[in-house]
Amino acid sequence: MRRGLQVFLKTLAEGASPPPDSRLTLLSQLEPSEEAPFRLAWKTVPVQRRRHVSEQLNDMAEDNDMLDFNAVFLVCLEDEDPEIRRRALGGLSLSEDRANLTPMLHRLQEDPQEGVRAAAALALGNYVLQAELDKLPS
Repeated sequence: MRRGLQVFLKTLAEGASPPPDSRLTLLSQLEPSEEAPFRLAWKTVPVQRRRHVSEQLNDMAEDNDMLDFNAVFLVCLEDEDPEIRRRALGGLSLSEDRANLTPMLHRLQEDPQEGVRAAAALALGNYVLQAELDKLPS
């Protein structure tokens, strides 16, 4: 695991102020070996901080298409907090990765919160549009 990421994950749950965007970029393009440590660290972060971080990541992904938080958003889809799951769906909708379709469909069909199901439908709509415009790889 990258040293900077390891240090960041240890401090993610701490502090009252939101982490700076420059630190959050460490969560872009997580390697498969980094996903489990992130998942463990995420569970220790207080819900308000998780909400704020998930919102920051969404904003950053919208502003910079070079940032890839897919792995983080997939972890967030499993969060106990519906607001975080909703934000994760928004982040995943920015991707063209077809691997996201199954977890997004699961949220559409199975999530207990109506707002999360609606966000899943909206996010999946982006994939439909991409397919219609031949922008989604076959």
